[in-house]
Amino acid sequence: MNNDLAYERLKADYGKLGPLEMIALSRALASKNGSLTNVVYDGTTLEMWVAFAEKDQPASARSYVHVKVPDYLDPSKIPADAVVLSDR
Repeated sequence: MNNDLAYERLKADYGKLGPLEMIALSRALASKNGSLTNVVYDGTTLEMWVAFAEKDQPASARSYVHVKVPDYLDPSKIPADAVVLSDR
């Protein structure tokens, strides 16, 4: 990861970066040898955008999926097609 690039970009645009800009930054910072998972997280809105590697494509080259974290913390909001594992 290029920490200098990350620092300069975050410093220059502090408070102005939204999900699309952060996804672009995460792609720019991803390992050129491949990445298994890339995540952009918004701790204020409890949202995240996640990309997973598949076959010969690293995560940084794939689409990001938007996830509203509270939907997965409140059992009444779990999507009907969600896979739920239970310890019972």
